[in-house]
Amino acid sequence: MYLIRVGIWPSLGPPDWAVYPFEPLLVGRSPGCALQLADSCVSALHAQVEPGETGLVLRDLGSKNRTYLNGKAIEQTELNSKDTVLIAGFSLRFAQVELALAPEDEIAAMFRLYQTKSEPDSLLKLAKAWTTASPKDPHSHQALVRLLIQRGDIQKAAIEIEKAWLLAPHDPNNLYLKALLAEQNGRLDSAEEFLRRALEIKPEFQKAQKAETRIESKKRVFAKLGRLAAIKDGQTQGVANKPAFFQSGPFGFYFQTGLHEAMVSNAYAALTRIAKRINEVLGYSPDDVSVVIEENLCSPNNGSKRAAGFYNGKIHLLAAKLHSPDPNFLYVALAHEYIHLAVDRLGKGSCPAWLDEGLAQFLSQNLNPADLHLLKQARDQDALLPLELLERDFALLKHPKLVDLAYAQSHSLVEYLEQRLGWEGIRGLLAGFSKHPDPDRVLACYEMDSSSLEQAWIAWLS
Repeated sequence: MYLIRVGIWPSLGPPDWAVYPFEPLLVGRSPGCALQLADSCVSALHAQVEPGETGLVLRDLGSKNRTYLNGKAIEQTELNSKDTVLIAGFSLRFAQVELALAPEDEIAAMFRLYQTKSEPDSLLKLAKAWTTASPKDPHSHQALVRLLIQRGDIQKAAIEIEKAWLLAPHDPNNLYLKALLAEQNGRLDSAEEFLRRALEIKPEFQKAQKAETRIESKKRVFAKLGRLAAIKDGQTQGVANKPAFFQSGPFGFYFQTGLHEAMVSNAYAALTRIAKRINEVLGYSPDDVSVVIEENLCSPNNGSKRAAGFYNGKIHLLAAKLHSPDPNFLYVALAHEYIHLAVDRLGKGSCPAWLDEGLAQFLSQNLNPADLHLLKQARDQDALLPLELLERDFALLKHPKLVDLAYAQSHSLVEYLEQRLGWEGIRGLLAGFSKHPDPDRVLACYEMDSSSLEQAWIAWLS
């Protein structure tokens, strides 16, 4: 990604420097021009600088007083960073600057500009570049956290907020963002505590005040629904360890009174966020989702210690593992099984395991360092599992290390497919498998088969 850096030398005074998006840049007297030059000798629409095949291109737009490059009138020409452009009494220089190499103040300025334009993809690239250029500025990390939360990427947001937290642990903005993350993960008590601390430092913090009111309202609703669930099952609040059911919208929870009420509240809050994210990328929102929270999980043995649940038409979660100190654990566990549900229904149960598990891994969490190391080690030793072997249940691999490698490969393969085909292509694959279970037949729609996909992925991995 690039920026356009502009240096302006007016007739009198020192030069001004500014940065603009890497897109056609109108120069003129009109307020509608991105680069406005307030001089009667400048035409309303005087010139335009735009990205070309090899660099920036300058075009005169039929101006009355012409546009000059290095002293010569031009109609259209390519620019280099040392060229001087003369428009009326202004001398200008234009340069194409790679975002990653731009100074931090320029990146911050561009970030604010893109905020007003509401361009999320460009904003995300700029926010990442800002944190790279200014790693010790908590504001850069906070900006990235806000964008990641908006995109539903809770795990990456949690990593980024810790960087901001280390730089400024008493910054109320960090406490506020930690509260938002806790809320998204369904940890309402933690969210409330972060907001309380933020408001102690900055009582007039309006965003924190609104968030506190919202969370208090959520807790009241969850408490009321919990009581209704118990009453519906013919129980009283004092009776524990009895089965109960709670339904809200498409989500139904089976749990035990006296053990799982708080967990149901947290899971419901997390699940609403997950459902929104999956609908955005896969275009699917189920009418009914059943979640069973169990003390003893009788799950299929997949040979991996990572399982906190499984999906068999219903989402089953192991209560003991959901007490993890990791604030993202509940979100990741729920997201993983919810994606299995979506893939099962979209693909009508015919998707190969590498796509099913790959989507569940890719959309719920990043590839952890241990799995990434295992994947690279297998690649370097020419020991990657054949794609054909990954079409079936990973439990058949038996050995835990092979199961871990299968998960890592499927995660990486889906990441490759998302980059190559985009989410529209992924949705097309799921639709294809709903009609036919043969991977080669489905992949043929994208001019590849299992073998060519495997080769292309390995080349990309290298």
